[in-house]
Amino acid sequence: MESELGYHLIHCEAINPARQSRLDEVRATIREHLEQQRRGICQKSWINSLRGRSAAKV
Repeated sequence: MESELGYHLIHCEAINPARQSRLDEVRATIREHLEQQRRGICQKSWINSLRGRSAAKV
């Protein structure tokens, strides 16, 4: 494989067939992703509300 840094050798030890994950296998990952997304939205909203109350002009 070639990149902007030069050539790289890649060794593949195994190829696993694609499969669809069961919900109970990925439930925690999905929950964490949604919680992080929600925290980001709440944080942006909170920062915007603080900026609206601020007397400082940038």
